[in-house]
Amino acid sequence: MNGDYDARGKKAAVAYLVRKGMTVLDVDYKTSNGKIAIVAIDGEEVVHVTVKIHVDRIPMDNFHIPTKKEDALRELQIKEYMKDCELSGRPYRFDFINIRVLTDDRALLSHHTKRR
Repeated sequence: MNGDYDARGKKAAVAYLVRKGMTVLDVDYKTSNGKIAIVAIDGEEVVHVTVKIHVDRIPMDNFHIPTKKEDALRELQIKEYMKDCELSGRPYRFDFINIRVLTDDRALLSHHTKRR
């Protein structure tokens, strides 16, 4: 993956979430179970956001669907984050942002929410 696309994609995802009214708390937060791309607050919910950047020609509707193992890992990550940041007990959810790079200055973004 081109690091430039990754950094620009996360920056675009953060800007999108802020426009949607969320407060972004952390980007690339490291847990003992891996990294969380973005952590945000939406109302009362803590949101674990996974960002995928696509630079190939696969259609947008073929985005990655998380496995049960990946869901379990995200669950561990967000619980560790919430404990570390004294947010335990708050509701949380998992969001997925897919960014399809079209050209150096154009991309399509899709946002999916997975409630627990």
